[in-house]
Amino acid sequence: MRYDKKIIVMILDMYAKGMSLRGISHHLKIFYDIRVSHVGILYWVQRYGILIKEYTKTLKPKLSEKFYADESALMFNNRNNWL
Repeated sequence: MRYDKKIIVMILDMYAKGMSLRGISHHLKIFYDIRVSHVGILYWVQRYGILIKEYTKTLKPKLSEKFYADESALMFNNRNNWL
């Protein structure tokens, strides 16, 4: 993980928004002159996806009497993970 954490977060964000791995790789090459294969990006998504999942389990929201919730499903590790 020799790249800046901002780049890695940007990659995870693009992947979560539905961009393909090859599309992300191409974007990095064109705009940032960073050459990362689509397999390398997949490795980052898998590795950091697990870390993010574990971190979100520790969060406890502060809620008032009323709140509204929305849910999203992200596919990683070959299954839907609900946020």
